[in-house]
Amino acid sequence: MPTSIEQIQTFLDEYSLNYRVDEEHDAILIGFGLNPESTTFRDVDGDPGIQFVIRVLERGEFLAIFTPQAWNVEDCPHRAAVFEAIASIQTQYKMLRFDYDPSDGEIRPNVELPLEDSELTSRQFHRLMHGMLHGVPRFDRVIRHAIERGEVSFAGLDDEEPTGAPPPRIARLQRLAEEAGGIEALERLACGGDEPEAESPATESRDAVGDDGSAAPQDHSAPTALQPSVPPAKPTIQRLWDHLFGSSDRGPGTDRKAG
Repeated sequence: MPTSIEQIQTFLDEYSLNYRVDEEHDAILIGFGLNPESTTFRDVDGDPGIQFVIRVLERGEFLAIFTPQAWNVEDCPHRAAVFEAIASIQTQYKMLRFDYDPSDGEIRPNVELPLEDSELTSRQFHRLMHGMLHGVPRFDRVIRHAIERGEVSFAGLDDEEPTGAPPPRIARLQRLAEEAGGIEALERLACGGDEPEAESPATESRDAVGDDGSAAPQDHSAPTALQPSVPPAKPTIQRLWDHLFGSSDRGPGTDRKAG
């Protein structure tokens, strides 16, 4: 069963993620804030954020997720080291792959899934998204080191791999616990105890708070760790869109939000 851009929107809406959609190109652009203290990755404007383009290709039989303009080696004298680094990363990290455009030096990390006649599930989709959101910032220091120094080094890189999505019942319990105010609060409710007292708001962080001020999930072991953030309304988004699909008076598609 071919997938569609509308189905992808449904998967994103499950976690109240904000995004931009271009139905003409069957593409979605979504942005996430990153903790500047935990990763060296920066977008094309130098900000601690990352953008993903989600594309439905081949009449719904192929899905691709990639980060445009993640790195550029057009003027880099150490391209051999960079290519060795990304080849090594591909042997260590499931799913994550890299494309290189020799015309402008762009290196684009991506995950791809040939669906053919299979039906895409929510768990499959969020596994792909989680793999990108974890892998790209994690290996940025390796690629950046190769670009700047011509050396391939994985020193200081942890061996952590992202786990898959939890079973549906566990994921539901996690969501219920978040809504109740934590595991202890959920236990009190389940046992017929008093309603938990209101707790003070958690300290905000750049990677956990969207533009609307709402807190994002913090579980990094499952797709719920995706940290929603509206793609910033700045030239970065427009430049990425123009780079991918050409200039358009309509701008980069339509803003969508779960609701």
